[in-house]
Amino acid sequence: MARACSTDKVRQELAAGADELSTWVGKRSAFFLSPDAQTLPSLQAVSQWATSRDFTPAAVAEFLSVADFELVAYAHAHGHTVVAHERPNPLSKRRILIPDACEAFGVSWTSPYEMLRSSGAQFVLGSYSPAFEVGHIQRRHCPSWS
Repeated sequence: MARACSTDKVRQELAAGADELSTWVGKRSAFFLSPDAQTLPSLQAVSQWATSRDFTPAAVAEFLSVADFELVAYAHAHGHTVVAHERPNPLSKRRILIPDACEAFGVSWTSPYEMLRSSGAQFVLGSYSPAFEVGHIQRRHCPSWS
């Protein structure tokens, strides 16, 4: 069974809001993983890829400053699958899209809907089970969270 988890940069972005999602994030620190020594070469490679392509300077600056960059690098370093709403657009110059960065590094990616479908997730009205919660990176051995 695949488990879902995400990265610390995503946690930071979500925690910045003052809403139910930021409260949820605050209670699930084990769900969010920090870059480790294994991730550093991937961070460098993804950064070099972004700056060496024909993206606008604004697109590169945005990509390197948001969680997308860390998500792709972490997945690349650890062999995970990234879950993203975006669709690939290799001709995009004004925005670096997660699927395009993933494809450049051979990182698997999928949509949230396909991830839910392939995992067999079921939504039952009237009851709650924390057994499956959705995040940005699917990983076989993510830490447990509650």
